[in-house]
Parts: sequence; C-alpha cells; structure tokens
Amino acid sequence: MEGQDQEPRSTRQFNGGKKSIDWWCDTASIIDPKEFATLGQRAQSTSSPQSEVFNGYTIKNDTGEANAWYCMFNGKLIKGAKPAIQRHIEAYLVAKQKRYKHNNKRNKNMTLVYSTETGRIKPEEEKVERPKGDGIVRIQRQTKGRKGKGVCIVTGLDLDDAPLKLLAAELKKVCGCGGSVKDGNIEIQGDARDKIKAHLEKKGMTVKLAGG
Repeated sequence: MEGQDQEPRSTRQFNGGKKSIDWWCDTASIIDPKEFATLGQRAQSTSSPQSEVFNGYTIKNDTGEANAWYCMFNGKLIKGAKPAIQRHIEAYLVAKQKRYKHNNKRNKNMTLVYSTETGRIKPEEEKVERPKGDGIVRIQRQTKGRKGKGVCIVTGLDLDDAPLKLLAAELKKVCGCGGSVKDGNIEIQGDARDKIKAHLEKKGMTVKLAGG
C-alpha cells in the first residue's frame, strides 16, 4: 500500500508521460516515461537537484546519487558519474579542436584554379627574397660552359627585378652587346669588365673585378 506522503502511482505515471513528451519536444530524443517517474520518486526522498555547467554543457543530478548525473550532449542523453561525463565531453572537444586545425591547414593548402566567372586562375607566385650582399658589386668573367663565348657576370646588386632589368638594358647599350638578367645577377656577353665597372662607379656603386 502506498504511503500518504507519496504521490499516487497513476499521478506519477501521468507526470512521467508528460515529462517524456516535453523531453521529446525539446531534444528530439525518447526517454521511457518510467524513468521520469522513478527520478521524481527518488528526488522526493533524497537531496535537492544539482546542476553545473562544464565547458558549455549542463550536467544535472536529480537524486544526489553519484552515478545519477546526466547531460544532453549533441542530441543524446549520457548518464553516469560526473567525472566520467566530464571526461567524455573533454575528449570530444579535444578531438573537435584537432579536426578543426587539420581542416584549416588543408584549406590553406588548397588553391583555386578555376572560376565560372573568370575561367582558369593563375596561382600567385611566391616572391623569393634575395639575400642581401655586402654592398660591393663584383664583376667576373666566365668562359666555362659557354662554348668559348665568355660573359661578364655582375653580382651583389641589391635591386628588385624592375630596376635590375633597367640597369641591364643600360649596360647592354654601353657595352654594345647582348645580355640578360638571371637569378638576380646581370650577364653581359663578351669581355667588357672595364666599361661595366666605369658605368657602375658613375652611379655611386663600389665595384671590384673578381677573378676569371
């Protein structure tokens, strides 16, 4: 026979069914109405409900029992001891952070090569910064591997591509021969070291003739 200080069984069953329906509306997950009825019965005879937030998730305990903690976690109800639930949440967040870093790194390595608006997209070339010299421009004559035709190689020019090409054009005009820019250096065909040296010194550069 049920005690007078307890709710009738029919009332507990009704309240349990109502809570089960409310839980479904709020979380889209199903819990047997008997569990709510049992939790409600235990709550009357034990301590008051407890609740705390751990890393953004609310963990609750309606009975005060050590293994009666529960949490609505990513659409699922997890139950057990509070430390176990906290470890589960923490492990999930750590794995989520690792996935985020991995995906972020992968996205950075992805390059857009085609667009429906502009067509094929040419990837941006990374600008390679040339090492700085010691402030001395050196001119060296080189014949090895040139099939008998020597060239003068001008190194140590701390210039960007545009001014370097302009200077190469000036030297070709002064020397009256061909030339090119390669790997940050200027190559002038033939042996015109003296003419090159004189022209560069007029521009205020410190110039030395190297061996070769």
